[in-house]
Amino acid sequence: MRKIGLVCVVLAMGCGGGSGVPIDQFGQSYANAICAQNFKCCSSADLMGKTMSDCVNTNGLVFGAAVSTLQTAQSQGRVTYDAAKAGTCISGIRAMSCADWQKGLTEANSPPSCSAVFVAKVAASGMCTSDQECTSGQYCAGLDASKDPPTPGTCAATVAMGGSCANGETCATDLYCGSTTQTCQPKKAAGTACSTDNECVNSCNIDTQQCSCYSGCAVGGRVSTRSALLSLLLAAAAIAAARLGRRRGPGPARIRR
Repeated sequence: MRKIGLVCVVLAMGCGGGSGVPIDQFGQSYANAICAQNFKCCSSADLMGKTMSDCVNTNGLVFGAAVSTLQTAQSQGRVTYDAAKAGTCISGIRAMSCADWQKGLTEANSPPSCSAVFVAKVAASGMCTSDQECTSGQYCAGLDASKDPPTPGTCAATVAMGGSCANGETCATDLYCGSTTQTCQPKKAAGTACSTDNECVNSCNIDTQQCSCYSGCAVGGRVSTRSALLSLLLAAAAIAAARLGRRRGPGPARIRR
């Protein structure tokens, strides 16, 4: 996954979950759900001094920016949004046991409805302006989001488990490029020994040198989660942030991966 800065922009969002969630309320609703689980299931070592308010505010801002970008993609026919699936996804996250939460929000471990909230519509070799526009197992190769407007890319296949990533290839969801083997390997769950963030489903806690339970955006530090849906949201937020930065100049508050 590319290393990208996310500028937090203030958007007013409502709360939701349990039934259909309008797209403009999804970012805050999703933030509320993952933060509730973080503070129910994660150790004080993984919370690292954060408060519930820190978690909700930071994630609400970032995911709100992401949803704004996805709304644009939806208007262009490149992504669709399912409000009913969004409500079911959020309810499912709130219902996860702590044992499941600590495994991380991987594609396999997340509520099934979460993978159907935003559905990509661009097939292989199609023109794209973000990774989330490409159908399953692909990313937007050649995209340059630093330009205004961004230079489009084309949807291309990610690398499956065991495949080579020695030349900077993008590994599939829930995989990372092993520094020793230079092949795509499964990301590690909370409590597993680690030395870098890339190894973990969430992030590597530098104090404990173990993968963290905390999911979402850290306050003033790392972006911790890399699940399928959250990676999509964070990637979308990065594009929104880049565009905002070009219009307004560099901002003071950044969250870095």
